[in-house]
Amino acid sequence: MGQIPPSRRRYFDVSDIAGKLVSGVDHLAVVHRIPSRLLPQVSNLEDEIEINEEPDYSFFRSAVEYSYTEGGNGSVIFETTPNLNSALPGKKSSNTITFTCQTVLSDVLNTNVVITHHSVNPAYSKIASYGYALHSQSGELAASGRVEIAPFSVKVLDMSQIIPKDVIANNRDPKDGTSAFNFVGYSDEAAFQILVVNTAPSLGAVSVEHTHPPQTYLMPWNSNYQREAKTEAQKAWHSLLAQGSRNQ
Repeated sequence: MGQIPPSRRRYFDVSDIAGKLVSGVDHLAVVHRIPSRLLPQVSNLEDEIEINEEPDYSFFRSAVEYSYTEGGNGSVIFETTPNLNSALPGKKSSNTITFTCQTVLSDVLNTNVVITHHSVNPAYSKIASYGYALHSQSGELAASGRVEIAPFSVKVLDMSQIIPKDVIANNRDPKDGTSAFNFVGYSDEAAFQILVVNTAPSLGAVSVEHTHPPQTYLMPWNSNYQREAKTEAQKAWHSLLAQGSRNQ
């Protein structure tokens, strides 16, 4: 795509570039940034780049924006880790646990949970499952389910279709007319990037959130301990949701 000079920004029209390769259908475009010092190692796009030490990915971030042509826009910044869903020999499998309280519905407002499944390995071909649950503010299970997501694809969960209409009505706040729920999702098969998109089409308004598990701030820096904590949390949610669900 091109180079970005130091201390500068550069705009790339990804839709225009990708449209020349894939036309007529929706598609997922993943853009990776790499340090210019690694470019001499690459002779074609299929080459693997060997890095002598673990790189600092603190600023290797991307912005995703959703907007209405005649309205507002919302964006979020997230980052891709070096071995995301690499599925390479000797590498531990990626996994996911996320939760958010940004699930809010009303007569004008809806929430969609957008699940992106991609990999830094172009040969990645795993279909992974994602379990989820929604609870009311009082802690009651409102809905739960499980979806399978193909590699290099996007799955959208429409909360207005997943949560039963009677549950939405029973949890409506009489003051502002909104129904709020807590969402949790997990997968022990792959790492998904989760976006929560709240939209109000009639108002031309949209907001975008990236679920960042609060337990990250409570975990020790040691990655092995972090993984163990995530694994135990996934098992706990799997056991809880296996007992039954309100909606599949």
